[in-house]
Amino acid sequence: ALYGTGGAPPTLVDTSIVVGFGRAVNDLERLLPDGTSLHLNPMTNRQPAALVETWPCSNVRANPHLLDLPASVVAFSGLVSLSRVGDLPKNGAAIAGFTENDRQPAWFDPRAAYEADRAPIYLCAGASGSGKSVFMLHLADQFARAGTPTVIVDPKVDSDHSDAVLNSGGQVVSLDQLLSADGVFDPLRFGMSPETSVDLAASMLQEVNPWGDDRAKYEVPVNVALAWGVEKGATCTGQALQIALQDGRAPKEMVEPVIALAQSNAQFRAMCGLSPQSAALRVAEGITYIRVGKANLSLPEPGATNLGLVQRITINLVRLMVSGSAMALTGRDGVVMLDEAWVFLGSGNTELERLARVARSQRVTAMLFTQRVSDATVAGIDEHIAG
Repeated sequence: ALYGTGGAPPTLVDTSIVVGFGRAVNDLERLLPDGTSLHLNPMTNRQPAALVETWPCSNVRANPHLLDLPASVVAFSGLVSLSRVGDLPKNGAAIAGFTENDRQPAWFDPRAAYEADRAPIYLCAGASGSGKSVFMLHLADQFARAGTPTVIVDPKVDSDHSDAVLNSGGQVVSLDQLLSADGVFDPLRFGMSPETSVDLAASMLQEVNPWGDDRAKYEVPVNVALAWGVEKGATCTGQALQIALQDGRAPKEMVEPVIALAQSNAQFRAMCGLSPQSAALRVAEGITYIRVGKANLSLPEPGATNLGLVQRITINLVRLMVSGSAMALTGRDGVVMLDEAWVFLGSGNTELERLARVARSQRVTAMLFTQRVSDATVAGIDEHIAG
């Protein structure tokens, strides 16, 4: 009413005074005299801005009142929430794509499995022709540019992504050419330790079984022979067995079938080297693309039990392609990508499960690209899948 008459005195509006105390004050009300109309606001979490306001010529004004919007205002504002999916955009993370509704980037960090203690296997499922391979190459190119060594294993006959890999600065190796190399996937050449190498080599020989009905008889002698050969300096399985034979540590009837099979079958020779001068697969700092080429992988039907020698050799070659690639990346924060992973899930699921259990300690991440999510469930590795 007083202002309505036009006779009100001059009045300050929207005015605040910033006061600093030299000590903590627990009860601001006790600082005010009785009967005053002043009100002290503690400015919790806004004290740095209040301090800046007191500086000479400061353009900062610290509002003493909370301006938090109530939930009802946000709800009726029509603001679209922004999605957050994937990992944090750290160094080395790759963009997997963008969310459909609000175009937010979805990041994939291959180091999240062992740094954040997550499941170490990632699954990308999609129908044939949906773009899984293109997505795989898109991620691999980003990993390569970020300095993350990546191995792509492509088991499809005549499939060839060489141009994309070479344009990313990677290397291409064809399995049909590797098979002419002695022991390129020999466990004694890529094992993390002599004990691990001997166990892998012995398991491979037992699974291939060049001895027929006498396999059980050689279960212990083959471990003893391999361990002896490694102790004497052997760098491949066939060489270790031959050293053990010469030193009287292995029976002739156990060693000769293995050597004869290695000399006559290129796929088995790739797993059981005879020459110490041969080298294992070397993984590049960028992308290493292993393609089957025209090599014939005689894989059995899922669930088949009565397997022939050639099929047993092929299954073990597939398994060693997985474990060999992973061990070549051990300690290098690398990524193993398995295209058409149903081949590995059906033939090398035990190796994938072993990889899942040790991948975090090896600092290796595995990515599976397959047509059905159920492939992983049937293989029994769904508990190790992160996403």
